[in-house]
Amino acid sequence: GPLPQTSTTREALHRVSALSAGQLWISPVQWPKQGSPELLLARPLFAKSGQRRGCLLAVITLAPLVRDFNLITNGAPELERGYLLSSEGRTLNAIATTAAGFNFAARYPKVWSAIQSQAQTLSRIERANI
Repeated sequence: GPLPQTSTTREALHRVSALSAGQLWISPVQWPKQGSPELLLARPLFAKSGQRRGCLLAVITLAPLVRDFNLITNGAPELERGYLLSSEGRTLNAIATTAAGFNFAARYPKVWSAIQSQAQTLSRIERANI
């Protein structure tokens, strides 16, 4: 069907226009009005001559990942509640009274700050080992 014209798809088309052959743009996690969280991937398409021919836009639903994560971390009362978080600090999974998209970072700023600090440390370590 036709590509829905949302701000995210417009951003993807704008971003892909600046990419070279072989490059890929991946969106932050998106929450459509209905449905589960998803990612958009966009890649430019070129002819053998090097002329830009269009782009490939893929929507990747995170529903299976969220379902499996909830089964592992929240599948029984004795298991601890687990949150699957986006890079913006929003939950990808719904747990009990919280819906997907719940702003974990705003609700638990000290925990979010500690998570961000660990992520930056791991990133620096990974780059140092390259």
